[in-house]
Order: sequence, then C-alpha cells, then structure tokens
Amino acid sequence: MKARLNIFLLAALFLVFGGGCSKNNGADPLPAYTEIGANSFAFRVNRVAYEPNISWAFPRISVFYNYTDTLFHKNYLFEIEANRVSQQENKHIIILIHYMPKAVTYKLGNYDGSGTVGNYAIYADDQFSAYYGTDSIHAGELTITKLDTVSRVISGKFQFKAVQSCWNRVCNSVINVDGQFDVKYKPNSNIDYY
Repeated sequence: MKARLNIFLLAALFLVFGGGCSKNNGADPLPAYTEIGANSFAFRVNRVAYEPNISWAFPRISVFYNYTDTLFHKNYLFEIEANRVSQQENKHIIILIHYMPKAVTYKLGNYDGSGTVGNYAIYADDQFSAYYGTDSIHAGELTITKLDTVSRVISGKFQFKAVQSCWNRVCNSVINVDGQFDVKYKPNSNIDYY
C-alpha cells in the first residue's frame, strides 16, 4: 500500500512539475487573437512575450498603408511598427510589405539597407545597439488574416528568424520572433497609436 502511494505521489509530482505536455513548448502565451481593429500588437522574442507600451519617445504602434515617404523616397503599401520602451528595455519591430493587395501569406526576406525593395522584418533591442534583420537565409512570413477595406482593419500573424547586423565586427547571433496584430489603418497615410 505504501509503495503504491509513493508511486502515485511521484507520478503526480512528475505531471505537475514538468512531465505534462505544454502546447506552447515553454513559450510565453500571447493575448487572445482578434480581427476587430482593436489596435493591439503582441510579440515574442525567443519565446519571451512582450507588448508595446506608451513611452515618451515612440508611439506604441504605428501603421502605414498605401504610403509614400517623400523624405526617404520609399513607396510601400503596408508597414507596421511596434515599440516597447522603458528604463529596463527597448524593443522595436518593423514589418514592411511593398505590395499587399489581399489577405494572404507574404514572405519576409532580404532587407537591402535602403528600405526601397523587398518584404522584410527588422528587430532592434537596447536602444538600437542590437539590430537584427531578415535576409535570404533568415526569413519568415506575415499572414494577413483580415484586410477589410471598408472598416479599414488589418489583422495578421507573423514569424521570422533574424540575424544580428554588426558594422565593425562579425556577428551571427540569430533570434526567433513571432507575434500578431489587429489594427485600424488610414489609406494613403499613417496612424500612430500611443
């Protein structure tokens, strides 16, 4: 009887403290996904979850749709930026699609440095001292699940690998990023959500 009780207790402890299967494989959960124009954004970097915050320096989320940047001469159809800035951490994500006519999956790849061609993603950390970007090897996808041109809502999920860029030394650190967003947009312009 005592042996059965010990086996039962060991099995229960095993399930409670690590023996049970986890759906997210140790990744922090993201908030529930919506497609209503909630102006939300959430992401994970190497399975640690973050949400943009209000800061003195950057808007929480910026959305550009069918936009021409006359200062830098960039034409693109969709760009979304998210910022988490505090004294402890600075995290910035930019996803840019040059042509987005409908709700499908878009490949994220080469960033040519000028920002004038290609679909790509960029992640910067620690006040831009750690800078990562997608390329032909470290790539990803953006899936637009809703593109409502009447209600002006864009919702999507993304995942990408990005390699660290270093100017004066060799860097090959790679990060994994995934996340989701649900935002309203303004045609031919941008919206900043604080």
